[in-house]
Amino acid sequence: MVGRSGFSTGAALRAASISSPKASESRSTRSRRRKGRARQTCGRNRDRTPLTYSDALKIVLFDIGGTLILTGGAGGRAMSRAFEDTFGVVGAFDGIAMGGRTDAGILRDAAAGAGLRLTPEDIRRFRARYFERLHEALPEPGHQPKRVLPGVLPLLQTLAGRPDVFLALLTGNCEEGARLKLEHFDLWRFFRCGAFGDETAERNDLFGAAMQRARECGAGFRFLDECAPRFGRAPNLTANVTDRQVELQPRTVEERGRRKSQLRTAAGKTSLR
Repeated sequence: MVGRSGFSTGAALRAASISSPKASESRSTRSRRRKGRARQTCGRNRDRTPLTYSDALKIVLFDIGGTLILTGGAGGRAMSRAFEDTFGVVGAFDGIAMGGRTDAGILRDAAAGAGLRLTPEDIRRFRARYFERLHEALPEPGHQPKRVLPGVLPLLQTLAGRPDVFLALLTGNCEEGARLKLEHFDLWRFFRCGAFGDETAERNDLFGAAMQRARECGAGFRFLDECAPRFGRAPNLTANVTDRQVELQPRTVEERGRRKSQLRTAAGKTSLR
């Protein structure tokens, strides 16, 4: 599956080292454990089973457009129509880059270009109209491809069935827009929570929001934080799966610790660090 930047998600999935717990345990424990010493554990889960580093949760954050699906340009058409409906400005998004950005940032630039200073009520009215227009635009036959990208459905089915994987979204789409797009392709059901582009104009802010949402949805951070002193870092792996190279800069000490183990994707390569 090839995204807008030429990144092949299919190749990346084959290369990704989000391996089974048993396989990763056999590799990682041999390199860390000294001879004659028992395997180190820390914390216990709810049924009192000892947990090890290799049992730690893998938090996988997915982008949407170009990574999971192609919408045939439905989002851009819906935004343009909604802006015209709400503010009477035609072509407000012409020439404005949308890829890899948040909906809030895109709307901010369109309003500035049209000479408008939007109030919270203006933004609320625009979003309400955008959701209506997006619902209309998604089924339209566009000139651009529209589909679930190859390999996505079996990947999500596999990851959703793994107890050591927590699926969530990290996307520039606003939450309701993300829901409409993914429900159209029957993919929304795989994701427990996410960080969305109606919360901030800056995509860098979304990583911290995604971690907080995962914590609120029960992603096991209490166990991970208890283990951090013993292992030197929290033993979870956070994967950011996207169709473009995106650096998400951590804003807190906690985020910096987690960022070291984030999946980084670039030029068709995927590695879990």
